[in-house]
Amino acid sequence: RKYDEILFLGDEIHNFGAQNMSGVFESRATARLGLSATPERFRDPEGTSRIFNFFGQILDPVIEISDAISLKRLVPYQYNFEVAYLSDKEQGRWDGYTKKIISIFSRFGLSREEKDESAALLLIQRARIAKKAEMKTRIGLDLLLRNFEDGQRWLVFLEDTEEVEHFSRTLMERGLRSMIYEGRTSREKRDQVVDHLRKTGGIVLSMRCLDEGVDIPEITHAIILASSQNPRQFIQRRGRVLRCAGDDKLRAFIWDVLCLPSIAAGDATKALIFSELARAHQFAKNAENSSVGLLLEAMLADYGLSIEDCLAVGQEDVKL
Repeated sequence: RKYDEILFLGDEIHNFGAQNMSGVFESRATARLGLSATPERFRDPEGTSRIFNFFGQILDPVIEISDAISLKRLVPYQYNFEVAYLSDKEQGRWDGYTKKIISIFSRFGLSREEKDESAALLLIQRARIAKKAEMKTRIGLDLLLRNFEDGQRWLVFLEDTEEVEHFSRTLMERGLRSMIYEGRTSREKRDQVVDHLRKTGGIVLSMRCLDEGVDIPEITHAIILASSQNPRQFIQRRGRVLRCAGDDKLRAFIWDVLCLPSIAAGDATKALIFSELARAHQFAKNAENSSVGLLLEAMLADYGLSIEDCLAVGQEDVKL
């Protein structure tokens, strides 16, 4: 009976499905409550099952982002996007990885799990081509040069340390100072960056460190230059900029730099088109300027595709 009076309260429970967190599920507390905006684990049905078997199903009513904005728990936002097309060299590399991935899934005698495991590294390497597309950096710099004003608080999401440092140097050459917030930055330095951003404003460059767990509600602008196919990542990143921060923050502004192929849609390019535009559609439908979604539909039409095609393909099924 001693467990009857214990409430197990878990935060960010999407992390609990990982193998190294399995000890969490040994708790015998009879009252359990899990918190997460994205409880389903990306490409991990077993981990997702562990979470739901322990905590039970999602409680009703489900609070969508549109509900949170209506309830004034989050601020409304404007969503705009720019398109960075793969260069010929980048497209060639993308196509090369695609052929290797297709060859793995064409092999006989391997289970689906074995094929997924063999292709996993190739998928990661191919995805990095889009995340670090050369044209993205130029677009991000141009957005800041045209729009940043003193006192504003901007957050720029990049892919890795190399890209963060390059972007920072290029900004400095153009007369804009920035601050870096990443994993290897000391705790003291990170606290200084957050404090400076809150009090004075500025531009912060980050990778994954600000995806969750860091609360800087004063941020009003975000540029997404690198994003994975994992819905949790882009939902968390949107959440960084939608927090309420008093009467001075009436809305937020999000710029999303989409990476798309410069050639017609085909087996080698549909995965990129679907993953990028599915994310953009998700962002656009809850934005104040939701009509931007019409531009996305027009872009899909240029590739001979529709928004229905895009949404019919689950994010977890996007591989080739």
